[in-house]
Amino acid sequence: MNKNPLSIFLDLFEFDQKDIKERFNELTIILNATSYKNLDSGLLTTGLSFWNARDTVHISVSIDDGDPLDFYSGDDAEEFKSSFETKLSIVENEEIKIIVTVSKEVNDGVISIYDINLFFDSLNKLSLEAIIHEFNTYLLKKNHLVFELQNDNFTIKSDTIWFVRSGYSGSPLQIDRPVIFNKAKSACYYNFISKYILIPEDFSLTDTDHKGLGALFNKLSSIISVALIFDITTIQGSEIAYRLNGYKSINAIAQYLAVQEDDSRQYLKIYKWIYESGSFTDKLGLARNIISLQLENPSDLSLKGEPFLSVQSSYKVYEKQNIKQYIEIRNKVSDQLFGFHDRANKIVDGFASGFQKSTLALLSFYISTIILKVIGKDKLENVFTIDAVTLSTTFIICSIGYFFLINWEVNEQRKRFADSYVDLKQRYTDLLDAQDINRILNSDIEHNADLQFIDDKKKWYTYLWFGYLSLFFIVTWLLYFIYKH
Repeated sequence: MNKNPLSIFLDLFEFDQKDIKERFNELTIILNATSYKNLDSGLLTTGLSFWNARDTVHISVSIDDGDPLDFYSGDDAEEFKSSFETKLSIVENEEIKIIVTVSKEVNDGVISIYDINLFFDSLNKLSLEAIIHEFNTYLLKKNHLVFELQNDNFTIKSDTIWFVRSGYSGSPLQIDRPVIFNKAKSACYYNFISKYILIPEDFSLTDTDHKGLGALFNKLSSIISVALIFDITTIQGSEIAYRLNGYKSINAIAQYLAVQEDDSRQYLKIYKWIYESGSFTDKLGLARNIISLQLENPSDLSLKGEPFLSVQSSYKVYEKQNIKQYIEIRNKVSDQLFGFHDRANKIVDGFASGFQKSTLALLSFYISTIILKVIGKDKLENVFTIDAVTLSTTFIICSIGYFFLINWEVNEQRKRFADSYVDLKQRYTDLLDAQDINRILNSDIEHNADLQFIDDKKKWYTYLWFGYLSLFFIVTWLLYFIYKH
């Protein structure tokens, strides 16, 4: 069986004691011995390249309290071998200590893991608060995290966190976390909600070859789901203090190590159901009611039965009880929408009425002027004297002034019309979901059509009004100059 590079590196040395630890940011190897063996030149190059190129290594060899021999990534391996053997050639039962430190660098959300079991052991020794702090720190860098296994062949995946072999392909999902936390902040208190970005999906595994990490991630997924469902959740060290207000009010403290693994993922399913779609407030309140009844042991957060199914069934009953009210509200919105169509027509009718009044007034003046002149002289001559022309022009100017007054009034009515529509939508946000309001109002298509109808009618009446006045003005002055000369 072929050995991995890390094993080859360790075989370079002879040691009595070995202490290896792996954390997020570094791998440390401490070897203690009282004797040594010569370094194998054939294995030296392979052994001194066990680390990933993005990481850096420091090897320190010391004898008792003497000055250490240091090797850094990038140094000459043969020179290190020569210095190492020269230093150890004078050893006579003194303690030899070799310390290897691999400092890990994160590159595009990718971080090295040299021994998955050692890494898991280090996670198990951390408090709950320390674990979520570590994952949060690295997820903040890229919104996803890929642990690249250098010497293991496991596959462990959630939506956003992967443990995969070197040479993997693909990339974890990018989740819109602010949408989730904006909802959570409106109804939950969680002491890390303002500075942590961890969500249950980060630890909801879709694929795992490591039972220990699978169990750890399952617990983390449940705990963060609880934090985004319960009224108040505070995590300090490995202690989870919470308050749940439902049919029963529960104040309790659960210890991280006592939290049961949720094989059926009840908390995760309920969390997703609440946050994915529909009325967030109604779903959250209903879920809290059911969980408060089925929380079997508050000290370990264990649930009895399948509360997720109970939550879904209860919500269906809730919907049936409220369907009549929903239909009444929907019909009321629809009726008000028809009222907006009538208002749009009335706004245009007001503009048209002003045009008609102005037209009739001016026509009446011209007809009366012409008829009186014709009756007085029995012929159409010198009808438009300077007095008549001046008076006609005054009437035209007054009609223009009347147009601007009517135009201002229509603009104000249009503005109030648009504001009333916005108020209508806002008024029903407490009763209906925003998507439902948008669906009832047909994505504002009809409202925008009403506004366009007002604008189009106003535009054409404006053209007609000024065309009509221009015609009267030109004809009046044209006839005046014709008969004057």
